[in-house]
Amino acid sequence: MAVALAEIRGQPVSPLRPGATILGVLKYGAATGVTALAVLMLWRLGHLRWAPCALVLFYLVEAQGAFLFPAFVDGAHRPWAQAQRCLRAAGGTWVVTPKVMVVASVMLFGGGVGQGFLRSWCIGCLAILLWYEEVRR
Repeated sequence: MAVALAEIRGQPVSPLRPGATILGVLKYGAATGVTALAVLMLWRLGHLRWAPCALVLFYLVEAQGAFLFPAFVDGAHRPWAQAQRCLRAAGGTWVVTPKVMVVASVMLFGGGVGQGFLRSWCIGCLAILLWYEEVRR
């Protein structure tokens, strides 16, 4: 992402900093944890047929950090706070979540339709970076 962001801006690549892994664990851990709790509750209540709806819950939580990695590689001192500012600038959770779901579907399933998994993942990352550039100001 740092290389792509530098290319978009026509600037040199910023020095890499440690901490991206822990941000990823926190971001996706929170989304996965909330989703798992929802599925567990549905199972306990005997409504497991609604479990696929928990996927939306995953992305509602994941959208909170949609701009986290771009903010981090951009050098934000408080990347979570910067990601939240960008989320608000992009229209808030209810606007960002469906868009994130579309980007995620390209990232996760694009390779399955012959576009190549790595290429599809990179396209999704680039989409988020371009969106970040639009809303970060």
